[in-house]
Amino acid sequence: MKVLLIGPVPPPITGNSIINDKIINDFQSYYKDICMNFINVGVPAFDSNFGTFNIKKLFIYLYQYKLIY
Repeated sequence: MKVLLIGPVPPPITGNSIINDKIINDFQSYYKDICMNFINVGVPAFDSNFGTFNIKKLFIYLYQYKLIY
């Protein structure tokens, strides 16, 4: 059996990334016979320009969508 988690993982540290990291660690420690993979969809660093267009963000999100596909 395989499990895929899609979400942000640290860094940067946010509420979502902390809980996803805990889920990954706890799942792997309790269910050793199940393979768990994850796709990190978090942005590598916080930016003060939230909501603005940025070429770097565009490529980050395109790469993440490619991983999900």
